[in-house]
Amino acid sequence: MVRDGIQGGNLKLRQLTIDPEFRDKIPPLSADEFSKLEENIVADGEVREPLVVWHNTIIDGHHRYKIVQKHPEIPFKVKQMDFSDKWAAIVWMCRNQLGRRNVTLAQRDYLLKEEHDALVKTHGAADGFRGNQYVKVVNGQNDQLPNSSGEMFQARKVVAKEHGIKESEVRRAVEFGRGLDEAEKVSPGIKEAVLSGSVKAPKSVISEIRNAPEEKKREVVEAIKKGDTDTVRAILRPIPKVAPVEPTPPFTVAEFQELIHTAIKALDASLKQHMVLVHREMLDIPAGRDAAMRELDRGVEVITKYKDMVRTVSYTHLTLPTIA
Repeated sequence: MVRDGIQGGNLKLRQLTIDPEFRDKIPPLSADEFSKLEENIVADGEVREPLVVWHNTIIDGHHRYKIVQKHPEIPFKVKQMDFSDKWAAIVWMCRNQLGRRNVTLAQRDYLLKEEHDALVKTHGAADGFRGNQYVKVVNGQNDQLPNSSGEMFQARKVVAKEHGIKESEVRRAVEFGRGLDEAEKVSPGIKEAVLSGSVKAPKSVISEIRNAPEEKKREVVEAIKKGDTDTVRAILRPIPKVAPVEPTPPFTVAEFQELIHTAIKALDASLKQHMVLVHREMLDIPAGRDAAMRELDRGVEVITKYKDMVRTVSYTHLTLPTIA
């Protein structure tokens, strides 16, 4: 992949180019970090790390290049690299940045998303999936493409293995990065603010921006800038309207009658079973008949008790005074 190393100077400053698409993959330095880097380079009198280029376009070293433009007397080195396409170059850039220790968690997740999407694109482009076919895959939730051998290539799995993390971490990072891209569309500058840490918001909230109604996305982003996560969540996760519960229909006279009928029917069936079908011989002896009559009298007493209750309720209703 590395083609050669070249000693740089004023001539190289004029030849190297900056592609905004590559430049924007590099996590931004704070003003203090940039100032410290500049101080170190000036003190050293040289740029120790070479600027990495592809077809004379910088893919690593944008900050260092900016510094040597201010100090053209400082020598620097250039390392040329070869890639199959720009997406493969971006994959290398992301992995190179992720190998450094000075990236924040937000920057790490965004780089994982960029590596993931570039992997899908370079894989698809290399196997003939150019144009809308692989773009649709990147913009959707699926990150699988068939390779030349017919097997399925899954970028999420490749990224997870490359960095020793779980696929679920890569999935969440991709969702966060795409949410941040959506926020950038409605409010340019928000991406750099979130990645630099000057604007803070839960990554889960950023991830959901894509799901907000189009007319609400700007309102969501403005609330994020103010740190008003309650408003953000209220927009992204509105409390669903609960349909009013229909009142339970009243218990009807027919249902009441059916319950009493069922109880009497059960009693009749039980008496028939024991007195007629199973234990009929007990009625042939006086003691059996006496026992049956005593219990049947108790049954009549129970029935009479409830009949009297009905009569009492009926009488009470008839004699109650009418309330005007």
